[in-house]
Amino acid sequence: MKSMSVLESKTEEEQKSSSDLLRSLFFVPLILLLIFGCGSLALIQPGTVHADARSYMAADYQPWEFTVFKPLDPEIVLEILRDQELFPETFGEPVQFSP
Repeated sequence: MKSMSVLESKTEEEQKSSSDLLRSLFFVPLILLLIFGCGSLALIQPGTVHADARSYMAADYQPWEFTVFKPLDPEIVLEILRDQELFPETFGEPVQFSP
């Protein structure tokens, strides 16, 4: 009678899952080491940034110019009411207009 080794007794699925586990146990610390290594390297000698971030815009608190709009066309209101009847699912709560 042949003695079966531990690896031979495992099914193919168990071997695949253990292989995936070993791969992740290798790559996860490697990726973390890379991330923290890059972060530490960036802190070793941070160069001076010579950027002027001040704003050159001045605040203007004068009143805005008065704009006159045309009155609302009553046909638009009627079209909204028609759309509300034809497509009620697109409107939340019913909108009440008095044309």
